[in-house]
Order: sequence, then C-alpha cells, then structure tokens
Amino acid sequence: MKYKKINKETIKTFILSEQSNIRKLISKQKNRGEVSFSNKKPWKQKGTGSARAGRKSSPLWRKGGRSFPNGNENFKKKINKKVFILVKKNILLSKNIFILDYYNKFYFKKKSEKSVFIYDKKRFQKSFKKNNISIINVKNLKIVEILKYDNLIFTKKSFKYFI
Repeated sequence: MKYKKINKETIKTFILSEQSNIRKLISKQKNRGEVSFSNKKPWKQKGTGSARAGRKSSPLWRKGGRSFPNGNENFKKKINKKVFILVKKNILLSKNIFILDYYNKFYFKKKSEKSVFIYDKKRFQKSFKKNNISIINVKNLKIVEILKYDNLIFTKKSFKYFI
C-alpha cells in the first residue's frame, strides 16, 4: 500500500472521533415514573373549576418528569479502517521511535523531551518507572495520548500489535 500524506483536518477529525468514542453519558433526566411524587390526585376530578389532573409527576407540572427523556444518546463516530491506518502511520513518522528486543537502560540527553514506554507485558513496566518515563499498555493506548510525547519506546511485540 502506498503511503499518502494526510492533511491536518483528517487527523483532527480522527482525534475528535476517538475522544467522542471515549465519552460517556453523565447526566440523565427523569421520566414521570422516576420523579418522586405521590400517586394521589392533586384535587378531585369535577367541581373545582380547574382542569383535570392525574398526578404531580406529569410533564405538564413544575418539577414533573420529562415525557421523552434524553438518557440514551450515542456519541460514537465511525472512522474508516484505511484512514485509521494512514493517520496512525502519519503520526508515527513525526515521532522518535525506539524498538527494544530486550530491556536495557535507556537515557535521553534532553530532559525536556517527553517520552513514553509502550509495553505488552508487566515485567517491562516495573523497570521503566525508575527512569521518569510514562508507561502505557498497548491495549489501552489511544492516538491522542501518543501526540503528547516526543519519544515512543516500544517492545517488539507491542509495536507489531500497535501496527
């Protein structure tokens, strides 16, 4: 497959889709069954001169439940597989990548550069905590997290899994 240069807009839309897929619904409105009011009629059906009223949890009343609550919104956005692969490769080309066969001590000359170790097994995880390098499991890795770092350190298996 030939590598094509992607414009910044596609990367932006990809990042927005990834963030919206992570998003979870926080708020929910109560419907008339979930609102806490008694089931007693507020007044009798006839003879008062007011309109008929069943109960206070009706959506017509103040503090009543919603008739069609928004509780199950879907924020998922789909990205095509080819675009996903191209965006991933494009972002990887802009970073410094190191692939390790086995653990060896790793030091960077510039302390200002942010680096992350992307692992597949826990035995690597403990060894990199001492070097002030961020650690992420490949299975939990998001493209948005990669953009924060200058240096990416992979194990062989984690790199194959990522690509």
